[in-house]
Amino acid sequence: MTRELSRRLGHCGCVEAPNDAELWRRGCDGDSAAVGELFRRHAQAIFMFLVRRTGDRELAEDLTSTVFLEAWRKRAEIRLSGESALPWLYGVALNCSRNSRRSLRRNRAALPRGRAPPARRDRAVEWTGCQVLKRTT
Repeated sequence: MTRELSRRLGHCGCVEAPNDAELWRRGCDGDSAAVGELFRRHAQAIFMFLVRRTGDRELAEDLTSTVFLEAWRKRAEIRLSGESALPWLYGVALNCSRNSRRSLRRNRAALPRGRAPPARRDRAVEWTGCQVLKRTT
């Protein structure tokens, strides 16, 4: 009978999970578990977004971590405009992927400008006239 009354009043007997805005507010107060819950909710979506942007799963994993690290660092400065943190996280992910691509492009452009170190001559090859293979085990 108590169950029936509870159903009529709209009580399901379960605790509703807090929305992203509530978790964000808790995160602003220093609750790392709340930010961890945001990570559990949205990490897969952010990861897949970054895989599509970069084409590289390992880089996408690194960038996903970077996105949530930025969320933790900027938690006090950012106010969510709705109840979901996902749009803001997508924006951070987009910026992280652009920064990563820009950095990679700059590094590749700088490589030809740098000089390769001079090759060291192997005296043993000169003395014996043959190369000795190194053991890999």
